[in-house]
Amino acid sequence: LGRAATMSSIADANAASSAMLTSMATMSPYPVQQVAQMLPGQARVDRADDTGFGSPAGRTVDLHLTVTLPGRTPYTTMVREVIPPAAEGSILPGATIGVRGNPDNRHQLVLALPGR
Repeated sequence: LGRAATMSSIADANAASSAMLTSMATMSPYPVQQVAQMLPGQARVDRADDTGFGSPAGRTVDLHLTVTLPGRTPYTTMVREVIPPAAEGSILPGATIGVRGNPDNRHQLVLALPGR
């Protein structure tokens, strides 16, 4: 494949990463600059409690998560999140979802959910 294929793969990966960051930032209560400074990581869903509130945007769920950010000790937290209909089947106990997290404030998380 050679150098050109490698450069193309890197460009594709950078574009995908940028698109994911933009998508996460637009659904975040945090400014885009703050989301960009958060660390990318992942979270395991430990529990998902339906709050009983719903809207066309999705249902509101209290997510109990174990979050892993690079170079940090995994920690548990709870966030209240509107889950879009396209993501409902992927937010089950044991599932892993992408996140961006503030290493200085464990409650500031932005989730990468399908349908956003």
